[in-house]
Amino acid sequence: MADYGGFIYGFDEPKRADLLRQRLTEFESDTFTDVVSDSDFRLKQAELFVCSLDGTTVELAALVRRSVRVATGKVRIRFTDLVPFDPLPLSEIDAALSAPIKKYFSLAKSGKTCRLPPKTWGTVWERLKQARPSAAAELDRIEQLRRHVPLVVSGPTAPILAQERDAAMLALRFAGHDPSDLLTRLRWTEGLSIFTGIASVGLLEDQMIKHDASIFSNWELVAQTRVGETIFRSESHVVTIMDVNRTAIEHTLGVDLLYYVRPQHTFLMIQYKRMVKEEDGVIGYRPDDQCTKEVNRMLAFVGGHSDDWDGTAANYRLSRMPFYMKLCPKETFDPTSKKMLNGIYLPLDLWRAMCESPDVVGPRGGVRFTYNNTPARLNTDQFVHLVQTGLVGSSGATTDDLRELVRESLSMAHSVVIAEVDEEPAKPDTGDRERTLDMSDAGDKCDW
Repeated sequence: MADYGGFIYGFDEPKRADLLRQRLTEFESDTFTDVVSDSDFRLKQAELFVCSLDGTTVELAALVRRSVRVATGKVRIRFTDLVPFDPLPLSEIDAALSAPIKKYFSLAKSGKTCRLPPKTWGTVWERLKQARPSAAAELDRIEQLRRHVPLVVSGPTAPILAQERDAAMLALRFAGHDPSDLLTRLRWTEGLSIFTGIASVGLLEDQMIKHDASIFSNWELVAQTRVGETIFRSESHVVTIMDVNRTAIEHTLGVDLLYYVRPQHTFLMIQYKRMVKEEDGVIGYRPDDQCTKEVNRMLAFVGGHSDDWDGTAANYRLSRMPFYMKLCPKETFDPTSKKMLNGIYLPLDLWRAMCESPDVVGPRGGVRFTYNNTPARLNTDQFVHLVQTGLVGSSGATTDDLRELVRESLSMAHSVVIAEVDEEPAKPDTGDRERTLDMSDAGDKCDW
């Protein structure tokens, strides 16, 4: 950080500061915006702000990016990756500096701005980490994010990296976790899988016991090919996410997500497929010989395994098909982005039927899946609801079944993201305990 200086940002409107504090506390918001003078705040792609809500302490750090112009000479800035900490008196920072820290305050209302000199900023940043050690890891993380911005990876590895991250974030959503929690664990190095060097973050003793009992961690196959692994914990369950891959990232041909709920022996496997824009301007996916082999492999698995309903409510499914395709447009890879991949989810039996449908078959016999010719599809929110409520997925999978699925995916030069839920997930709160599927929109969102 020797060549960088950030900002100390003061909210000099008490009502605004109180409202912000309330939003951050009551709604646990992880982002908010403010409007500043474009000429006063000459911001780079990403900046670090340390914020004071009362003028006497600092209590929040954040990564800040320019957003959109909102009026003549005014621009909106967005605060993300918030790191709150116990208020630290300015006097404690002053003790490490040769001049009072208020000399460097940038004030929201008055428009006064001051980028701290790199040496002064380094002193302030280190003082924060020393005085608030519980926030030190997060402060290091957002500093790493600032250095990466605008590190956006393109080229042949970008879609694989984006799909690996999306698979892990999707698994976290299935299990009821905030998918952006994954970003706090990533220690990404260019040219490698996103799971290389992933942090396990504070394993407790009981988590370590559960980890030792993980059916996947004990496989020799996984031990030989594991790229990285991390564990997320809630009051009701533990989620272990790992990546296995025999192939260097630049030679990896695809990404699969295997999601397994151990108490019910329920599993899903989602295979990612890359859509590209063709000469006619339409974004689509054309199955190739490799895809045909993979589909036949999955169909053979389904045909060789009975999964009949036993008549109990707990094992009822709208569909017992365990295999799904996720078609998503070709993406660049931004290691700091919280955005998941947009895409089309299709169960394998629907995929097979559509491959024979005139809706996706062209005049010369070619098959192309597009957004326009796949009206019977699921989006991410719909699919997540189905998984969380237990209305889709196969039950009764054995360890040998899962091991064979992973082995075959690896033989296809795929990166396999494995997510294992080690305890029964908390049931959705539906009042009378019925399993319901809410397909309604979230409504208008405020700017916090």
